Amino acid sequence: MMRFKASRGLIRNVMRELTFAGFVNARPRSGYVVSAGARNLGGCIGLIVPGVFHEEIFSPICQEISRIAHEEGYVLLFDDISGADEGERRV
Repeated sequence: MMRFKASRGLIRNVMRELTFAGFVNARPRSGYVVSAGARNLGGCIGLIVPGVFHEEIFSPICQEISRIAHEEGYVLLFDDISGADEGERRV
């Protein structure tokens, strides 16, 4: 929460959705772990980089990562959780 400046409610909702979708399992007193089923999902890579759409250095890096991922048959999703407006978000 503190690292990404996200509210407790947002984190709670995200974790509930990830649990419901089967991507993570809740472990009492331990937190969450990636589920075995999610580990076997292939073809999609998510990358969250604070400031990715506002810092010039990230553009060529992200383009190259995307190009290589595409060549290897992966889909690459980028997002920035540093407070970008919805109109500035790219996927």
